Amino acid sequence: MNMNTPTYSLGFISDTAIRDIAARALRRINGWRSARLAELHRLIICRAGEGWCADAGEFDLVNMEADIHVRLVDRVRSLGIAASRRISLAAQTAGGICCIVETAATGSTDEAWHYDGSIRRLSIGRLYTMVFGSVHAYPALAAAMPRIIADVTSDTPRPNDPLAVALADATLRRLCPGCA
Repeated sequence: MNMNTPTYSLGFISDTAIRDIAARALRRINGWRSARLAELHRLIICRAGEGWCADAGEFDLVNMEADIHVRLVDRVRSLGIAASRRISLAAQTAGGICCIVETAATGSTDEAWHYDGSIRRLSIGRLYTMVFGSVHAYPALAAAMPRIIADVTSDTPRPNDPLAVALADATLRRLCPGCA
């Protein structure tokens, strides 16, 4: 291994894969930083989560084997009435376990969604625990993300991308106290 090659030691995903995903997420979405964060998580889970893939419609991720459907949102309160109704209807059609995952959640949340009790409201850390089987999966990613983004942006012509910095800061703030 080249001594200049950074190592992140996440365990659930290779260093090369996480760098590639971070680069794709930073290039793909140029606007709203919450959308970048959701896209980043979707790409990581699709690449490294066994049985997980992108879904079409109201849900972002699906695990057909476990019959789990996941919608990634910044915060549940950011959903309007129309979006809440669409998700509720999609959950009735999908069956199985349906979850709304808050990418901006700072605590460990796993509860019934107040709008539709059949849908679970989860924090991003709980999703990573469910997908990768370790409570340390998301905190490890959050701790490594500022270095990953710095590595990715240093390879691009625009190393001072303010949205990349905001993404790194937002991810770092979501460390759980036990793993920080």
